[in-house]
Amino acid sequence: MNRRGNKAIRHAACLAVAALGITACSCPPQAQAGEPPTQAASAGGRQERSMESAKRRVPQVAPVTSGGIRYEALKGARSRGFAQNGGIIAAIDTATGQELWTLVLYQTQYDPQEEADVQDVFITSLALSKDGQQLLAKSENKKSYSVNLADRAITVLP
Repeated sequence: MNRRGNKAIRHAACLAVAALGITACSCPPQAQAGEPPTQAASAGGRQERSMESAKRRVPQVAPVTSGGIRYEALKGARSRGFAQNGGIIAAIDTATGQELWTLVLYQTQYDPQEEADVQDVFITSLALSKDGQQLLAKSENKKSYSVNLADRAITVLP
């Protein structure tokens, strides 16, 4: 079946879903309201849609570099054997790209009755202190942390 036929079938399905009072359809709002597809959609043209994922998006945190070491929020930590996805910092040698160390900044307590991914608490920002001796981090739960870069001691800031 061609693209035009596929769009017509999706539009008909969307009308049927809307008639049942279900609004969780992925069709554009005008299709859910029973309006005919737009010229671009009916002509087989691409139509841009913003679709939000049911999964949470991980915040994009800019890494910071000092003394030839890049400090960044580790992504996908569970896939690397950590018990949680968020709250972990990695130090990487900028010359070689080799990971020097990782540090769990805080522990996330998970409720087994809920999905783990919606309970993850991610780092939202990283910065260096004015003297360059501390890595400052903030998390989604509005807590602030300081990591002494000499000994990796963690302090929860007020």
